Amino acid sequence: METRVKFCGICTERDIEHVNLTRPDFIGFVFVESRWRVSAEIAMNLRKRLAEGIIPVGMFRDEPKESILSLYRNGVIEMATFYGGRSCQLDFPSITLWPDTSGDYVLFDKSKGGIGGTGERLDWNDLTKPDKPFFLAGGLNAESVEEAIRMTKPYAVDVISGIETDGEKDLAKMQAFIERVRNNG
Repeated sequence: METRVKFCGICTERDIEHVNLTRPDFIGFVFVESRWRVSAEIAMNLRKRLAEGIIPVGMFRDEPKESILSLYRNGVIEMATFYGGRSCQLDFPSITLWPDTSGDYVLFDKSKGGIGGTGERLDWNDLTKPDKPFFLAGGLNAESVEEAIRMTKPYAVDVISGIETDGEKDLAKMQAFIERVRNNG
């Protein structure tokens, strides 16, 4: 099975242009406090520019269920990621940080204060594979992703800062990341 790719922290029109050129399987809109945070309005405008076939995912922590469902019903997101140990029963696919919660997928990421996006690598030798498909994040970039896939065999790899230069999405890094994943499956 081919490993899928998620580019997270998409927050500008330039980011969407780069995404549409590189064609990851998923993108992430961050709705938690961070430098990548977007409002529902910004996410909606970016979603309208997103190429068909790329699945938008919302990243949440302690967001009211109705806010999440509103983003889904309005077509802004098709999946949701939950940080902070909280799970939320939804009628659409979700990713959770904890293997023993109700998410359809699990996310392994190095976190601080219950939220990921630290850019720090997990110890892949210590991962205990869950009974459901998982996304692997944390310290990934074009140089590390091949080893990560080989060691952990994730459903998808999830990257944010590893495809940036000076805090902005870097098209060359995005292309290199996609190429390495697609060539290693």
